[in-house]
Amino acid sequence: MLNMNNLCIFDWETCNLNKDISSPIQIAAVMLHPRTLEEIEGSRFESLMRPIDPTKIEDKALEVNKKTREQIMAATEQKIVWKMFVDYLNTYNYKKSSFTAPIACGHNIFNFDLPIYRAMAVEYKNVDKRGEPNLFNPIYAIDTMQMCFTWFESLKNPEKLNLSAICTYLGMDPEEIAGAHDAMNDVLLTAAILRRFMQFGRNIAKTTKFKNAFKKEEAVVG
Repeated sequence: MLNMNNLCIFDWETCNLNKDISSPIQIAAVMLHPRTLEEIEGSRFESLMRPIDPTKIEDKALEVNKKTREQIMAATEQKIVWKMFVDYLNTYNYKKSSFTAPIACGHNIFNFDLPIYRAMAVEYKNVDKRGEPNLFNPIYAIDTMQMCFTWFESLKNPEKLNLSAICTYLGMDPEEIAGAHDAMNDVLLTAAILRRFMQFGRNIAKTTKFKNAFKKEEAVVG
């Protein structure tokens, strides 16, 4: 089996809609077991955090994530929450090496969450000798938005691939969807999507002959 690394679904909420200048105000994560794809008991992590520069707090962002300035300014200091998150990730790194570190997973993490993670890792010096962040597996990452694109790109629906649109299209609980943009709620929704698609892929893989599929006489994929 290729993967024995835990799957870490994580999500940031920020105080500004521009990730390049914003500070995170909430982090949440959960771990899925790599073989069962079930949530690992006790693996939920969530915390608000106080931004370093309060002047970057934007009302439009607060409208999206439904947080108040009072909540944010009363939250734990950023560097403390980051240290807690680092310890959390290391707990689920079963051999304490970069290659056995959890695999980063999330919805739109390539464009949003991973750049924030990289900036935070550099800021707090959680990097290797090359200056690269070393808390997640350095090779693999799973973005469920990209995953959904490969399945739905030739269809008329869903028209959008954001988390709320995908959850609605898949018929998930409307009350849970209504809680979108809370980090833990988004993590649990994304985990459900990832689990279902990975189970689906595993079922297909078991009954599909991939080896030598590009040889004419063996072309039986699809």
